[in-house]
Amino acid sequence: MGEGDNLPYLWGIETQYFEIKIYFCSMNTQKESHLRSILKGFTWRIIATSTTITIAYIITGQVGDALKIGFIEFFGKLFIYYLHERAWQLVPIGGVRKLFGKKS
Repeated sequence: MGEGDNLPYLWGIETQYFEIKIYFCSMNTQKESHLRSILKGFTWRIIATSTTITIAYIITGQVGDALKIGFIEFFGKLFIYYLHERAWQLVPIGGVRKLFGKKS
């Protein structure tokens, strides 16, 4: 496979298996679609907003206030998450390592 052929065994499993897995994973150059980023953000926001509404209700004791806080938080953070995902799509795989001078 390459440089790692002579690495020791890891928990009784040859490192070649891991090298092959890493090789095939690194071959995946396909980027996420905009729709996938939106759907991931939406499902996460459901979970996170439910937590926010629960905390807001515990603090305020008001269902209406808790729902208002959750509503604002849901759409605000959904938009921010989408921007974050799209920004990371601009960073080439291995770009962060190169920035810090580390080998992959």
